[in-house]
Order: sequence, then C-alpha cells, then structure tokens
Amino acid sequence: MLRTAAEWRLEDIAYTEAGLEHRDSSPRFLLVHGLGGARRQWCTVQEQLARHAYSIAVDVPGFGDSRTRDRFDVHGATRKLARFVRHRGLDDCVLVSHSIGSTVAALLAADGGMRFQRSILVSGTLFRAVGVAQRPWQMLTRGRLGLTVAAQFLVGMIPVSAAARRLLAASRWVRRLALWPFVAAPHALDPHCVARALEGSGSPTVLRVLLDARRIDFPAMVGAIPHPVDLVWGAHDRLINAEDIVTAAGLCDVANRHEIRDCGHWPMIERTEELVALFLKWGSR
Repeated sequence: MLRTAAEWRLEDIAYTEAGLEHRDSSPRFLLVHGLGGARRQWCTVQEQLARHAYSIAVDVPGFGDSRTRDRFDVHGATRKLARFVRHRGLDDCVLVSHSIGSTVAALLAADGGMRFQRSILVSGTLFRAVGVAQRPWQMLTRGRLGLTVAAQFLVGMIPVSAAARRLLAASRWVRRLALWPFVAAPHALDPHCVARALEGSGSPTVLRVLLDARRIDFPAMVGAIPHPVDLVWGAHDRLINAEDIVTAAGLCDVANRHEIRDCGHWPMIERTEELVALFLKWGSR
C-alpha cells in the first residue's frame, strides 16, 4: 500500500511522498506532471517505486491542489519549485518530468543552485508539438499532430470531476472517446488506475500556458540541462516521432533512450512496470 502524506503542503505546493523508509537512500525521485495534470498521475508509479526508492510527486503551482490566484508564469512556477526542492533537500535526486512539464523541469535543472543526478524526460521531447502550440492556426493545418495538440489543450483545460472519473472507470467506450489523444489503447486500460490518476487533473491555467507559448524557447530550455538526460516515450505517441528524439540528442547529453511498445503519451498509466524498471535502472547509475 502506498505510504503517503497526500495533504502535506509547503507554501503553495501540494505533494505526495512514498517509500519513506528509503528517504536517506539513493536513488530518490522528484516527479513533475504534464500539461493539465496533477501529482496523482504518478500514483501507480509511486506505489511501485516505494518498494525500492523514495519519491515525491508535486503539483506544479497553478495545477492540482497547488492552484493559486496568481497569474501563471512558467518561470515563476519554477522559482517556487526551486524553493521547495531546497527546503526538502531534494536537489541531489533524479528529476523526472512528463510531457510539457519538461519545460518546468528543464528550467529547474538549469538553476545554478541545483545539482540533480540526472533528468528523465517521459514523453517530453515535444519540439514539433510546442511549435504548433506557438502557432495555434497550425492545429488546423498540421494533420494528426495539430489535432492531437488541440485535443491536449482542450481536454487539459477541463477539471476532471469525481463524477467524470467514475464514468471513465465504468465505461470502456467513454475511455475510448475521451482518452484517444493520450493513450494507445484506451479501452484496455485498468479503469480504476485511470480514475485515480486523473484526480486533480484539468485546470484553466492550461489556457494561460497556450497564450504564453510563444514566449517559451523549449529547445533552449532542454539545451541548458547540465547533467545526463534519459528519454522514454511510447511507440504510438501521437506527439513524438524520430525527429523529436534526434533534436533532443543534438541539444543535450542524452545518456539513454527507450521506446515503449504498445504505448502512447501516458507511459506512467499504460506501462507502469516497464517505466519504473527504467527509472530504477537509470537512477542507480
């Protein structure tokens, strides 16, 4: 059973920790969610990691239980996370991020006061997708990529209520209809895992991210990561292709790369065991 402190907060940041008995051991993991997500996206990952390692999953300021009235700014959110990391003594851990959450993680990694062991980008090489978000009209002209980017932002803006999560858990057809932009086989997912992982997801802050997208130099952010970077993505991720992986390899020190078969944009939900095995393998180096 997951040992957590789900209601704990530090200033504006809500977080969940697991594997408390491994808190003083290595590797330790800091988990950052993606666009419109929340820390619960990592709940199954944390349960499995807890057998071997300590982890903290955070709600990025503006999302989940860390929503604030302040206008969202990626640099401001990163500064708050940096204070959190220093207070919790996490700056020597493995930094894991999902999807566009890699912007926050990359800025955090480049902070001169941080000394993370490495970064793991899960479905995070979104160079082409970020380009589409910066030019929203391309959502209509870039075919499947444009449609998927539009769906990611649209769905990410809508808070997922408890009733909606129960409906997703109860109906494979609803899962297929709602989750096709995110996973390879929505109907095959564990319904209860999906319902738990979506708790706290969806935030109007996503609209602010879209409006500010042109101010984000994603390649420069990734290129500034000072330590080894590992890449993992799904073979059926509609947002990532080989071009994105090559771009990442040209920007930073990519130590490991792994494509997960039969998986889309949410490996933490679709292929939890394989993902956790990679975290433990790479984090122990």
